[in-house]
Amino acid sequence: MPEKLQSECYRTIGGKRFINWCDILEPEHEAMAEACKLHKIPHRIFKHPDGFRRLFVREDKVHLLT
Repeated sequence: MPEKLQSECYRTIGGKRFINWCDILEPEHEAMAEACKLHKIPHRIFKHPDGFRRLFVREDKVHLLT
């Protein structure tokens, strides 16, 4: 099975591209998800089949996280 880098993963939601920003595994990742909510940065959180969650951020708004 071919492998894909996390940086190449994305979802298209409502015609907008959401890139995989991080896997939510540590408290600092939880803080990133909370920052998205606080600053109203368009994002989505999806559950991975292996049990962890992944944070996807709208591609044109990623600059707001850095």
